[in-house]
Amino acid sequence: MPEIDLSALKSALADVPGIESLNLTNIGGRMVFGWDGLIAAVDPSSTVDQVIAAIRKAVAARTAAQPAPAAPQPPTQQAKPMSAPAPGSFAAGLKAMMDEARAAVAQARVEGAAKVQDAVGKLHEARAATTHVTSTMAKTIEDEAASVMSELGQISNDLGIGGS
Repeated sequence: MPEIDLSALKSALADVPGIESLNLTNIGGRMVFGWDGLIAAVDPSSTVDQVIAAIRKAVAARTAAQPAPAAPQPPTQQAKPMSAPAPGSFAAGLKAMMDEARAAVAQARVEGAAKVQDAVGKLHEARAATTHVTSTMAKTIEDEAASVMSELGQISNDLGIGGS
């Protein structure tokens, strides 16, 4: 990893708003430069020129993402929600990762619930099939018992063994 002189970078990027707060952190094997709510991440083998280009690209992305100024709004007395992190900032990147993870969990829950619902449906089908089979078996057994009883009654009558 080449040695990066932050002072030299700040001087080379003096026209970039907020560059005086430039700092360097190593995250996940990447050099991450942060300043004024923005970040630029580069490979550890990047040259100073590549770092400067990445920082300028982050500034350009923020400028492009900012909407045109709106007409001033009268002040309101309502509570204001927490402000969203600036686009391209470290916090915005973390928030985006959290939002993506939450969406993936929500999707997994939906898919999991659908799978469980399918399995429950199969249990309902098994219950219905069990009821049908056991009812059919019971009817068959009852019919056979009635037949045996009828046959025994006929034998009893033929032999004169009737009950008195």
